[in-house]
Amino acid sequence: MANKELNDNLNEISNSLINMHVSDLLNKHNISKESKRIKSLSNSEKGQIKDSVDRLRTQTEAFLANQQNKNNSLSAPSTEDLVKQLQNIRNKSKS
Repeated sequence: MANKELNDNLNEISNSLINMHVSDLLNKHNISKESKRIKSLSNSEKGQIKDSVDRLRTQTEAFLANQQNKNNSLSAPSTEDLVKQLQNIRNKSKS
């Protein structure tokens, strides 16, 4: 039961990082939900964004799996620790 909760928390963190990364990419290209610019992205630009998201997803999942393996040998990380790690990552990306 604890493993399911841990996996759910890790998936939530992974999805949050990916959403943050996509938002950052779209902001760098001055694209918002209100703008029509997203429809005018070329296929190569869309592909670059997709590739970037896929790379981030792979890296995030590998990192989280590594963290989970380390913690399984010691003890499961607390949700608070995972939230703090996510906040640190968000703060670093905003800088």
